[in-house]
Amino acid sequence: MSPVNRRTFLEVVGVNAGMLGLSRKTLLAASPTDPQPVRPDLSNTKTMTERIADFIVEANFANIPPQVIQKAKEQVVYHFGIAFSGWSTKESQEMREVLRPIGQPRGATVIAERLRLLPSDAAFANCTLMRSTWRDDVVWPAGIHAGLMTLPTAFAIGELKRVSGREILAAIVLGYEVLGKLGRAANSWAAPLPRRPTMIFGSFGPVTVAGRLLGLNSKSMANALGYATNLGMGVPEGGQMEHFYGLMSRNATFAAQLAELGGAPYSKSTIEGDTGLYRSFFGELPNALNTLISNLGSGWEILGAAQKRYPGTSQNTVATELFLDLVREQRLTPNSVTKIDVFISFPEEAEDRKEELTFRGPFSSWTDAYSSLPYALAVGLVDGKVASERFRDGNLDDPVVAQLMRKITTVFEEGHGEVRYCRLEVYTTDGRKLVRDSEHSRISENFTFTFPPSVWADWLQADGKRLLPLEQLQRLEHLISDLENVDDVSKLMACVFPPAGSG
Repeated sequence: MSPVNRRTFLEVVGVNAGMLGLSRKTLLAASPTDPQPVRPDLSNTKTMTERIADFIVEANFANIPPQVIQKAKEQVVYHFGIAFSGWSTKESQEMREVLRPIGQPRGATVIAERLRLLPSDAAFANCTLMRSTWRDDVVWPAGIHAGLMTLPTAFAIGELKRVSGREILAAIVLGYEVLGKLGRAANSWAAPLPRRPTMIFGSFGPVTVAGRLLGLNSKSMANALGYATNLGMGVPEGGQMEHFYGLMSRNATFAAQLAELGGAPYSKSTIEGDTGLYRSFFGELPNALNTLISNLGSGWEILGAAQKRYPGTSQNTVATELFLDLVREQRLTPNSVTKIDVFISFPEEAEDRKEELTFRGPFSSWTDAYSSLPYALAVGLVDGKVASERFRDGNLDDPVVAQLMRKITTVFEEGHGEVRYCRLEVYTTDGRKLVRDSEHSRISENFTFTFPPSVWADWLQADGKRLLPLEQLQRLEHLISDLENVDDVSKLMACVFPPAGSG
């Protein structure tokens, strides 16, 4: 890499180009009045990494369907809401203690904090806020926590580059699309060394977003993908540490900034090479990979993103939803149920994962209970819902819940493919056997839920009102609702910056 002069250095560490008198790059591939194909003509002579880079650079907002744009707005609202919820957690407190000393007066905003940081650090901070209650989203079928990987980078880079709402929405959609398609190609839980899919594929979200918003060309975007693939890889030893996702988001953001400098050419076969992504983790290239890359820009992955209505792993969502419906319909109580048999599909083959899902305690911390299906169902039977309060340390030793968990048996069934199938058999004290299954219910196999604009205000204000003035939260909702017409996304971020004298 050639020596970096002062101006280039300031750009890579995040100082706004406008502050230096530099012209901002045009980030969308074409004017909305001059439609271009969302799926460009990708040459078969190019590597997979280059083809992905071409797609990211050439995709056009004008050809993204309206329902996809609306879904992106839903994900933005949802993740701001969970960031407000996560503000007071131990993980978020640790984040602030580390980052406050390195604040930047003209940096990117940390949500609900009078703190600005370099873009990569702001991505780390806001990812931490969104992750610390474990109520993120999951893009299915890849099983990746896509929103907390893509959105913090989108708003960190977007704010400093003063990009438009259209540019932010396009970048978010593309981030979901790339990581979702790559994640579909191989089941990380069935890898020789099983691990969570976000550990393998998560970095492709933020690097896609950052590269798009930085206006990288195809060559630089391919370099960025290579950097992020290496910086974002996660080993499974010890599980996931508290700040794992934040570090992945930070590293991938910085990877795109490095590529923006025009560094030395990186490998063009990061995806498919002998020591590339798939052969490193899975030992071979998946048969579906080439087709999935060719289909970037169709069947948009963000449409398969599900927000979590309550604490718990996505593996349990269908079973929990089905059971809560049955509890309400039959007015079940702890005293009216003698036994519950749960039959669920299990695409994720790791034995330790099965142990997490069936664990009945005792729970040493709320993280032990988080993935437990017996705990979620027992709490649902007692309360009629699965509330966050039940997952707080100190609330885990309810003797009624513990007794109910002993009545619950979980069976993993083969033959359902990738579908999140569930069948419940509930036995009652009056001799009934109640049977329900997801195949014949309203529960969707991809477990996505409606999140209409009518609930956005309540969602943002539930925890946001503890941190920000009501008028700022109301303006935040308005700007997200009309995001495609917002000329500068820094206006949106101003809504989550506390006023002077607060806190």
